[in-house]
Amino acid sequence: MFPKGLLFFFAFAIAVSAKVISWTGYSEESQEAATEAARAGVAKQISVHIDASTSVTHSETTSDNGNSEIEKKIKSQNFSRSDLLLNGIRIQVLPKNGKRFGATATLDLDELVSKYRFKLETLQHTINETEAKARQALAEQRFVETDRQLATIPGIVKSQEPILEEMSLYTPLDNSMRLKTESAAIQQALTLALRQLQISVSKEGNPQELDPKSSFLLTVTVAGPKGPIPNFPLLIENGGKALANAATDAQGAATFQIPASNLTRGSGEVLIQPAISANQRNLAGLMAIKVPYQVSSPVCPLNLACNQGPSACTAVADQISKHFGQVVQDRSAQTVTVRIKSTSERTLKNITSYKVSLSLSAGTRECKWSGTGAGRTKDEAQTNALKKMDLGSCIETLEVCQ
Repeated sequence: MFPKGLLFFFAFAIAVSAKVISWTGYSEESQEAATEAARAGVAKQISVHIDASTSVTHSETTSDNGNSEIEKKIKSQNFSRSDLLLNGIRIQVLPKNGKRFGATATLDLDELVSKYRFKLETLQHTINETEAKARQALAEQRFVETDRQLATIPGIVKSQEPILEEMSLYTPLDNSMRLKTESAAIQQALTLALRQLQISVSKEGNPQELDPKSSFLLTVTVAGPKGPIPNFPLLIENGGKALANAATDAQGAATFQIPASNLTRGSGEVLIQPAISANQRNLAGLMAIKVPYQVSSPVCPLNLACNQGPSACTAVADQISKHFGQVVQDRSAQTVTVRIKSTSERTLKNITSYKVSLSLSAGTRECKWSGTGAGRTKDEAQTNALKKMDLGSCIETLEVCQ
């Protein structure tokens, strides 16, 4: 006999086979406890870690005759660490036998493993389709598309790892279960095809002698052993920025018009390279073609009539230079009258903000600009405001520096 109030908990295996695992659990505590015992029993049979804890509590009660009775209660709990496992278990609740609850847990390993096999087969089908597209694109000399298709395969292969990890809980793994890919062979064929390309550049106009308003043409042709390569993407870069991109036409040619205004001033290089992944360019040894150029620094001769101090007048000249070249003071050139008006707005500690109005006029044409600047002096605040003004459209209105 068990002492008064004692709860007991145990699990009993009724069947274990290579295909199906069953375990029946009992408990006098609750149906939930019996169900958990059955699930934990199945989990133990397939080497899934189980956390089991047992706690013992004591309580004292006083009977009607005043005597004290000590009750000892034992409670056991089982937890499976694998939710994935528990999702594959079927539970059958048994009829209650007196105070005892019961439940049978059953796990069909073949059925469970087949779900993982199906996931792997789906991934394998995706790889096969992707490789077929890559081969087709390579045969049609669509090299960028080949590269794009191949780039997706490593991610697909990597996605098998969690599936195999879960699958290993239920069945031994071997290499036949892993995904198969021939992407390395396709990659090698792509690299070989790219190494056989011939990329040449012809120029119209002299990029060595450019003024900021001129431009020059670059015609890039791409050919392989079988002739011109159409739809081959090319990228033009300068100073780390993309200037233009285009794909070759049916004759394997692409023409780019490069405005000097888009180039960095002075001496530099235009880079022409295939618009394909950097990794693939490195594998194939595709080096960027460099076209050197020289853009002269423009000058803007003006007779700048400024009614302010040197710092304010210099700030106006610098803003004009940003768009139209270095301002050169020339009394014989067109006169541009500069008028600046500043009004203080507020002072915070030693810093005062000013509203600054700028007027530029040439003959009958005039443009106006306004802004706010702050500084310890009026001259400093005024200069800071002028430095923030974009005078490009204003100078175009005046039709100077043409």
